[in-house]
Amino acid sequence: MKNKFKNLSIFINDGSSTDTTEVGTTTTNIKATAHGLVTGDYIVNRTRSNAVREITRIDADNFTVTAVTGQTSGDTISLFTTKTV
Repeated sequence: MKNKFKNLSIFINDGSSTDTTEVGTTTTNIKATAHGLVTGDYIVNRTRSNAVREITRIDADNFTVTAVTGQTSGDTISLFTTKTV
């Protein structure tokens, strides 16, 4: 059984990677300079009821998400990180 899950990679939100949204953030666009995310990654908006959203990358400093009510600049977001089991 141990070998069945060897080198299994999972994506978790352990709070180890956070960022603050910047001016230009709206309910569907997040501005975060040099965010490093790609389409299909996930974020959690810690300021807005821990809303989890899949992102669509626009450019190095902006990405879109499904609307998060009230999302604005200054919100804290956490990024999902890859862990190998």
